[in-house]
Amino acid sequence: MVANPCQHYWGDERDPKYLRKLATRKLLERQKKNNPDDTTADKGWFSKEGLSLDSLGTFDNLDSIGNPLLGSMGKLGRDYFHQLHDLNAFDIDVFVSDHKDTLLGNLQKDIFELHDRTAQGVHTQRERDHSLQFHSCHSPLREVEVLYDHLLEMFEQNPELTPKDIVIMLPDIDSYTPWIQAVFGSIDDQRRIPYAISDVSAKSEHPILSAFLKFLELDKSRCTAPELMELMEVPAIQSRFKLTTGDLDILRQWTHESGIRWGLTPVHQSRFDLPELQANSWLFGIRRMLLGYAMPENTGVYSEILPLDSVQGMNAVLAGYLASFIDSAEQLLAELDENRTIEAWIQFTHQLLEHFFLPQSEEDESALKMGLEYNVVFIPFPCHLRKADSPLYHDQQTSETWLALTPSDEASMLSEKERLAEDLRLLYVALTRSVYCCYLGMAPYKSGRASKDGKTDLHLTAIGYLLNQGENILSPDLNTLLEQMAERCEHQQVVISPLPASTLPPYSPVISQEGSLSARNFTGNIERNWWTTSYSALSRLSSHRSASVVDASNEAPGFDTEVIDEQHATQENLQAEEPINPLSLFNFPKGAQPGTFMHSLFEELDMNALRSSDDDAYFDSFLLESHTRAGYGEEWLPAIKGMLLNCLNAPLDGKNLRLMNLQDSARRVEMEFYLPIEKLDPYRLNRLIAQHDPLSARAGELQFHSMKGMLKGFIDLTFEYQGRWYVLDYKSNWLGNKASDYSREAMERVMVEHRYDLQYQLYSLALHRLLRQRIPDYDYDQHFGGAIYLFLRGVQMNDPEHHGIFSHKPSFALVNGLDQLFNGEEELMAC
Repeated sequence: MVANPCQHYWGDERDPKYLRKLATRKLLERQKKNNPDDTTADKGWFSKEGLSLDSLGTFDNLDSIGNPLLGSMGKLGRDYFHQLHDLNAFDIDVFVSDHKDTLLGNLQKDIFELHDRTAQGVHTQRERDHSLQFHSCHSPLREVEVLYDHLLEMFEQNPELTPKDIVIMLPDIDSYTPWIQAVFGSIDDQRRIPYAISDVSAKSEHPILSAFLKFLELDKSRCTAPELMELMEVPAIQSRFKLTTGDLDILRQWTHESGIRWGLTPVHQSRFDLPELQANSWLFGIRRMLLGYAMPENTGVYSEILPLDSVQGMNAVLAGYLASFIDSAEQLLAELDENRTIEAWIQFTHQLLEHFFLPQSEEDESALKMGLEYNVVFIPFPCHLRKADSPLYHDQQTSETWLALTPSDEASMLSEKERLAEDLRLLYVALTRSVYCCYLGMAPYKSGRASKDGKTDLHLTAIGYLLNQGENILSPDLNTLLEQMAERCEHQQVVISPLPASTLPPYSPVISQEGSLSARNFTGNIERNWWTTSYSALSRLSSHRSASVVDASNEAPGFDTEVIDEQHATQENLQAEEPINPLSLFNFPKGAQPGTFMHSLFEELDMNALRSSDDDAYFDSFLLESHTRAGYGEEWLPAIKGMLLNCLNAPLDGKNLRLMNLQDSARRVEMEFYLPIEKLDPYRLNRLIAQHDPLSARAGELQFHSMKGMLKGFIDLTFEYQGRWYVLDYKSNWLGNKASDYSREAMERVMVEHRYDLQYQLYSLALHRLLRQRIPDYDYDQHFGGAIYLFLRGVQMNDPEHHGIFSHKPSFALVNGLDQLFNGEEELMAC
């Protein structure tokens, strides 16, 4: 059923602009014919000296059209109604003129009555009429946001209105689907509006299909960094190349730092008639990453490549996975240039799927098969003729698209030829995509009335063209032609079957009676002393005097768990202290969340921007944004700003070592490490650290089961100064309300209480192993600087007694002993 917007015949309605152009073209031709020497014919249509429609006194009825909106915007509907009339469709006249007296109602009424109120110069004045609205938005996302807000307003104003009463119509649903899901799908409170999206193409619904098509068009792509990173977001591609969603964040950072912009190789860049920029290609960036794992950046250029320092630790394996993906893309790029037969292309697409995709679910499996193959294919109407809609065709020499404005037999023949070729292609696709069988419903079809001589339109269809080589097919001859085709095929590849005589019963699925399910007995061996541990886990065991296992595999950087109990523990101490400024740094909130906030300031502060700024504009803006995001009031800004300035400018070595002066190339924030543990025995560990570190001797023993696995950690700051490398950790512990409360003796008590001694020992071991791998002729005494702990509340800028600054360099005997202990070399460990 199709609803007609107008009760009158409007099949002859035309766009006013189109009619004016057509009339002007005819007037130009007429004037050139009557006045060959008239120069005004070559001037502009709307210039004072040019041609004027009114001056010739013709086409007086040019504007005598029913409704200009229906004529200009109803073209598709008009053509559709013409096609329906060709099918002898019947009409039911149930027109009812019931339009509201609103702007939208008057618009609908004019279309319904084929009326043009603009012809009489009548304008509808509706100051408070919101029935028809136009919103100007700067992007599709903003369009959807405005729509969402407007719907909420409508629901509030009209409680009887429900989401099922609303339909939203779009010209291209695929392009808007991500924005709809981002806006409508991100609300989970009382403002949520239920929604459903219809008519989404398979390419948009399944990321695998979209990625597959992009791979097939890789030879036309510039392969920019965002394009290939977007491809790697597809879960099936991640599985194939052993990547995870978290890995992509690291790879994006490396891609940006290595200077990758576009082009797989310089040769690929030259395809686009652009100069070869080797330093911006994927090949050069991958080489920087791999070289960065082998040697540090400060060693300089090697074979015209500067190593990328970011690639280090266990994450370096990601560079290999990325290199594998880029190598596969480069190989695919070369293979796409080859000419193949249809059968070879089918085999090639299967190889492409196998090489780039590893399905992880049934949905992935079905998405990969979609558009490629189906077990059974039905073609119910292959004999239905679909004539060319318009004289549109492609030039056989140049492949340019042509539209014949003037109908001709040649244009009709060429467009019909293209229509038949497209039908043949669709038939071929259906036949090649079926796995087990393909059904075709054959009938002697003819458009319009049946012919007495039995002629049909079958010869104009793809299947009819194949049956009789384009010659006419009479209705009685169809079965004979089908049998002849079946006889030419061996092994009953084509079977002619009549329609079933009786109606088949409805399909009912077979319900299998499965027995009761039971779990299988596990007979394997679980290694119970292997887990991922950390300083926090080991020290927590010591504090609680528990020998249980604490898994640290899910620990995240930046969260200050060491002062999680400090918020309540310091309340009694506050009462005994002398009165202080309530907005002093000593009185800043205590506990894990405030400590994490103070840590984040040092991690997120852009040191280059701070150093290059002539005033405090950047610093103040950064602090205000950080406080707002963390939920702290502006009253704490002076105290936090003073703390940052003190810590950044305090001489950490008593001389010239200041955090403010460290360049980005000499510092790494939150460096993650994993240390393999062949065997970690608590007795031997306690004995080793107590022998070589006085703080460990005072702290007591660590208690945990012997274990093996991995030790995980995040170092707040790792930096290099004058050829020595240091580890630095920020501590937000509250030791008192005066700077003098953060003396060396007081800090040592806290170090012992929280087992920070174990922390800097493990951090020193991690950095020691890294430097030993990266620096030629590495020497611990020469290249390792030590560990520095900043107790943030007590650090002062110009303080000869260095309150709040704890520094210590573990002895080589201790670090070497830890190295041997973690390697399981018990007999070699010197204690």
